[in-house]
Amino acid sequence: CAQCPDHPFDTWKRDDFWGFAAFYAGFVQANGPNPAAGGIREFRDRRELTIPQTSEVRQARFLTGDLPDWQPRATSRETLAAWITSAENPWFAKAAVNRVWAHLFGIGLVDPPDDFSSANPPSHPELLDELAESFVATNYDLPLLLQGIMASETYQRTSRMTDDNQQDPRLFARLPVQALNAEEIAACLNTALGLPAEPLDQGIFGMQRDPQLANTFAASIEAPTERHKTILQALLMMNGARTNQPAPVLRAITEFPGLSVEEQIESLFFATLSRPPTAVEARTFAAHVQSVGTNNSESTGLADVLWTLLNSAEFLTIH
Repeated sequence: CAQCPDHPFDTWKRDDFWGFAAFYAGFVQANGPNPAAGGIREFRDRRELTIPQTSEVRQARFLTGDLPDWQPRATSRETLAAWITSAENPWFAKAAVNRVWAHLFGIGLVDPPDDFSSANPPSHPELLDELAESFVATNYDLPLLLQGIMASETYQRTSRMTDDNQQDPRLFARLPVQALNAEEIAACLNTALGLPAEPLDQGIFGMQRDPQLANTFAASIEAPTERHKTILQALLMMNGARTNQPAPVLRAITEFPGLSVEEQIESLFFATLSRPPTAVEARTFAAHVQSVGTNNSESTGLADVLWTLLNSAEFLTIH
């Protein structure tokens, strides 16, 4: 919006836009009248730009308003790239930590994460500033940032609502419930079913081998905290090949000697939901397995238990 006039709703000015654009003034240009024949080249020393349809010239200038300290043999784009990830850039660290926060919580401190503007302030500005300062101080240590957020009381809260004032997810009074995306579902299914890990060159978590899962659970424009399950997604989980194939984990549990029905059910809960069953769940599933086992093998009843757990909302969400 600042390309033509000053931005109508933000602090950015027209000069900010064209000063930033000037870093790309010498990016690539046709080497002669026929680019297909003459190719293209970069004018490495070009650091100014004439605003189209005007005679106004703008020098390359950082968004802070500062002029670059040009180094010998460094192109304008290299100079810009070094500044973008430097401590002198007040926006990079904030944008980076906010994107990590949004990935973990499904909603950013600034949300949507791409809309950093004065008209869209962060929900917790002091927290955003502290995270950004720590990120810079640790030389952009991403694993340390992840560890810090995930070890926090905020991230480790339950998604269970205990008070009406926890309705707004941007308060982070409880963990927002998030829908898993296609890659996460595939990874969870592989782990829960005991399937071998897919090689990375076959696509992330084997998604190239299961295009139906990828297409059906393709990420929508909704935020993870607002994504709704569709009928096609429910039908695929109920009737799909992954959830109805002989599972190595089921075979391992049924063939392990000495396990009671209750212990087999508990093992399936740990394999899928990483928790033991409640007393009610244990009784309900045990009664089903034992009733099916009068006419069929108990593994058939346990297969029903596994299928039910894989189709539960608890398995398909982060909570």
